[in-house]
Amino acid sequence: MKVIGIDASNLLEGGGVTHLIEILSHSNPQKNNFKKIVVWSASRTLFKLPNEKWIEKRSNFFLNRNLLFRLFWRLFFIKFELKKYNCDILFSPGGSDSSGFQPMVTVCQNMLPFERDQALSFGVGIKFFKFLLLHYFQSRTF
Repeated sequence: MKVIGIDASNLLEGGGVTHLIEILSHSNPQKNNFKKIVVWSASRTLFKLPNEKWIEKRSNFFLNRNLLFRLFWRLFFIKFELKKYNCDILFSPGGSDSSGFQPMVTVCQNMLPFERDQALSFGVGIKFFKFLLLHYFQSRTF
């Protein structure tokens, strides 16, 4: 029986959280051949997820801070957490992964970082740099 790790560190609100809720709500350990799912995210996201005995919700100081703290955690800590919890596979529903953990599955739900004209329409500011970071990490992941 497999242990699935989910890096939901960049899911804070909106469609990504809704998608994760639906995936977990329709998961079944016996039918889908896994014994546990470990989810790492901010506390406010974990609070919204279903409460099942086979879902382990994990959070920490870094995951409850801003993007730079979450990115730091993803770069330096997640791989150790995945090993600590004996995860067999990583699912990264936010579209990017920097852990290097294998095997890994992701899904792209936000194509905006790949539309340079759209990113520029926000002007050069925080949103623009966010799209540049997303473009870089999602491109590396895929």
